[in-house]
Amino acid sequence: MRRGALAAALLAAALLAGCGGGATTDAPPTAEAPAPTTESATAYLLETPEFSVGLPEAPTQDVQEIADLPGIAATTYSVARPTYAVAVAVIDYPADLQLGEPTAVLEGARDGAVGNVPGGVLQSSAPATVDGRPALDLVASVEQGGTYRARLVLDGQRLYQLITAGSEDRPAEHDAFAASLRLLT
Repeated sequence: MRRGALAAALLAAALLAGCGGGATTDAPPTAEAPAPTTESATAYLLETPEFSVGLPEAPTQDVQEIADLPGIAATTYSVARPTYAVAVAVIDYPADLQLGEPTAVLEGARDGAVGNVPGGVLQSSAPATVDGRPALDLVASVEQGGTYRARLVLDGQRLYQLITAGSEDRPAEHDAFAASLRLLT
């Protein structure tokens, strides 16, 4: 598999497994972020009413229905590079859906994401917080020597997934990307 194809396949598997078709749309309004310190740092600030996050460039937005959960969709904002890709996935669960204890929800999301990535093997997982909300950082190895890094954040009935995946591991860039998330609600 080509290097760029591996990055795209890892993101597709992790973000869209169990999802139906969707339509790609333009990204929402944004503002320029401060000058990046590396080529993949947060050169582009994606701003929505609910959150902001730095990305390497303007993302592609996609909305996918989740086949296993009727009426629930994942909105993704992604940037693909030749050897890796970054993405933010946002899933809003209905207010009447009982998600359960936050740590268990995050661990379930972690296990589902790693299980959906081809050859995914969890290497590490650690609790974190983002703006006071429970979060989980994870690293997984994937097929053909690739790496999948993610920060999962649970904000009430909303799950954020910040993902860096590809044939080239980029821990510093992932950390800058994950640290750029700001929850605005």
